[in-house]
Amino acid sequence: MEVYWIEVEYKPQSGCSQTKEPGVVYVFVKSKDAITAHYAVKEALNQQKLDADKWLLIEPYDLDTEWDSDELRDRFMELYQKADSSPANVCFFDEFCEKEEYDDWVYLLSVEYAYSPGTSSMEGGFVYVFVKSHDALSAYLSVSKELKRDGRVPICWEFIKPYDEDTQWENEEHNVHYLGLYNLATTSNECVFDVLYDYEKL
Repeated sequence: MEVYWIEVEYKPQSGCSQTKEPGVVYVFVKSKDAITAHYAVKEALNQQKLDADKWLLIEPYDLDTEWDSDELRDRFMELYQKADSSPANVCFFDEFCEKEEYDDWVYLLSVEYAYSPGTSSMEGGFVYVFVKSHDALSAYLSVSKELKRDGRVPICWEFIKPYDEDTQWENEEHNVHYLGLYNLATTSNECVFDVLYDYEKL
């Protein structure tokens, strides 16, 4: 279980008379993976008569994240601690804010998969995937479709997040490699897969 933080744009449910205008909010929730966290937040929004409109970020919260102010850092740390000490899939909301307009982003997804019976001598594997998409959920659906087409069934989504071009990997070779995959994804409508790391059946 990890504590995920999710950035999601929301809108009031149709026919619902309430005061909240469309906006964006960060949510913290402890879950087994990114997609389970997404479903927990979707249900929590529904209980507030809100619909998720765009999923911008779904990833484990990094305690070393640097923020613009101590107030913001402390606020998010408090939400993280509440989620971490609570049962799984209990959501803790930050302040509801006005949303900004975003272009499509290139998302990086980390996924573990299993092979469908009879499709491989291997058990499953892990892979990073880059894809340009409207939001994190659309990126998830695109990658899931590609994996299943090739006989790979997603079993755990570690994270789904916009890729930062300045991300530093273990060494310069990896920096160049992943920046190359990112650049391919910026000019394509296809999923760009890294090397598939398969593991054998026990």
